[in-house]
Amino acid sequence: MFLKKFIPLFMLCVLSAGVAFASPAVLIEENPPEQQSTTVESAKKSEAWVSREKPISEGKSLAQIYADQDFESSLSLREQRRVGVGGSLVGSQGMIGALVELNLEAQDSALVGIGGGSGYNSFGFHWKHHLSGRFLTPYTTLGYSKWVNSGSGNSNIEDSKPSYLASRFLTTEEKRSGKFSKDVFSGSLGIQFYQLEGPTAGLSFFAEIAFLVEAADLSPVPSAGIGSLFYF
Repeated sequence: MFLKKFIPLFMLCVLSAGVAFASPAVLIEENPPEQQSTTVESAKKSEAWVSREKPISEGKSLAQIYADQDFESSLSLREQRRVGVGGSLVGSQGMIGALVELNLEAQDSALVGIGGGSGYNSFGFHWKHHLSGRFLTPYTTLGYSKWVNSGSGNSNIEDSKPSYLASRFLTTEEKRSGKFSKDVFSGSLGIQFYQLEGPTAGLSFFAEIAFLVEAADLSPVPSAGIGSLFYF
């Protein structure tokens, strides 16, 4: 009799213990799918981040990057490329000059130049305004330049390049001593051609007609010049 009562009680205890030990196993099995899904999402995010960063890490040269850029107009180019570097022949900087242009806006920029000619040096600052255009863009400039002797003390200046330096700007004494310092104000009207497509996009050429006024004389002297600028 004792065994008959004990056996059902023993079986009940065994079943209860089995349920108690089995329950945590069910809970443990529910976690891995969530962890796996989180891992997959993290991997996808990492791949997306790498794909976004890939163009920066491709290691293209500056020439290759510029070769891929085309522009709709000269003003579009000037908006995206703010600095131009180049040179000029004849003009407000003398016979030859080196120029740096900073595009403050698409149509307005500041020019800084250094240059000179035989027996003198120059430096100047100019404001430049562009009108609208695609490849060809008219422009105007206003500025100031300083023309000074090179310090060599050349005497008897009878001819100069450009010729109006000796014929219009220099006094007899300055021609004799070869020493001078001239304040020159200038205004010009020109036209500039821009290359907008291909590997040479950003290259430009310009031609202008200018009027130079020496501060002591105030009589305008006409001049004409050409040059080139590359924008990057």
